[in-house]
Amino acid sequence: MNNYHILLQKNERRPNGEHLVTNSIKSVAEKMTKSCYSVGWYNPPRRGKASWRKTNILAFDIDEAQTLSMQQVQDNLKNIKYIISPSKSHQISKGNNPPCDRYRLLVFLKDYIIDYSSYKKYAVKFSEKYGFISDKRAMDATHLFFPSKVVEFINDTGELFDFTTLNINESEEEDFEKKDPLKRYYLSDSSIPETIQKLIDENTTRPMRQKFERFIRMLMAQTNLVGKDPAIDEFIGQGRNPLPRQTIAKFIPTTRVTLSKWFKKLIDNNLLLDLDPDNIGSERAKTYKALNELKTAIIQSYYENKAKRIDRPLPSRIDDGDWNNVLYLIAFRFQNDDAPDRYYEWVKSIKGFKDKPEREVQMTNSWKNMKKSKKSDNV
Repeated sequence: MNNYHILLQKNERRPNGEHLVTNSIKSVAEKMTKSCYSVGWYNPPRRGKASWRKTNILAFDIDEAQTLSMQQVQDNLKNIKYIISPSKSHQISKGNNPPCDRYRLLVFLKDYIIDYSSYKKYAVKFSEKYGFISDKRAMDATHLFFPSKVVEFINDTGELFDFTTLNINESEEEDFEKKDPLKRYYLSDSSIPETIQKLIDENTTRPMRQKFERFIRMLMAQTNLVGKDPAIDEFIGQGRNPLPRQTIAKFIPTTRVTLSKWFKKLIDNNLLLDLDPDNIGSERAKTYKALNELKTAIIQSYYENKAKRIDRPLPSRIDDGDWNNVLYLIAFRFQNDDAPDRYYEWVKSIKGFKDKPEREVQMTNSWKNMKKSKKSDNV
């Protein structure tokens, strides 16, 4: 039975929240009337693009006059699991706009959407397919919804919707070096550990072997994986931004289904511990923690490839939603500095730094968090 994830927030002004993990659609509906919420799993549980991981719920905010009434939308969705919950402005005037059906619609999916940018594409396609217009601002994967007074209808007898039938355009290849100034997706030069190489040789055909050797090298190269180096009693990698399987699938390339089987093989062989909530369920833990030989390989790869990371030029621009994440990661490039002067100088040189007052706070917090992370064993 599927688990559904929503992040509950007591205070809409503070992004920290508490996860609800449940296999009951009625439990989700109950929380919709009691708390602010956003759909999906966040690690850590803080609403924002950097911590969003996945969702198997599409959420819509219908807030303007429609061709189809709320009842007609219900009729169109009769074969799908969903919740309809009127908003507080349902059937009352809103500014200069006349009364109309205004409501929240949650649609439950057969599988997880794990790519942040794809969420909105699927939401748009779904609304087009079923003939309603949703508030575009609410189609962001991290959108915050305010509680409703009542739940109008719960259809938990329908089928989970297969979002892959919506056929969004994914023909464009990701240009990782342009989209990611940190270029995290390079391959490790370190050798693949013997146990893992044997696993690859025994479980792949010759055409696929090279792909999965590349997959392991990609895992080994990630600074976001965590491995503890016993020589210096410090963690290697910052444990942030787990590698999305859909992204790896495009980059290798292979299918997400095949890739998921390989993650399972690594987990079953104690080479990788998956702390996804649907498996073990530790909120505080990072999504992937390296174990045994893979942990050793990551530590080895970290040192052998360290020069590649350090020698890269610092980014001169940061996308609007990525400031917290990029500032934190880049702060580790200055981790040997006792004072933050050089780091602050770089941050202030980035285009857009002066556009928003919170940039200064993000800058100082990133430096403090980096220093805390270095001192703590709880990375």
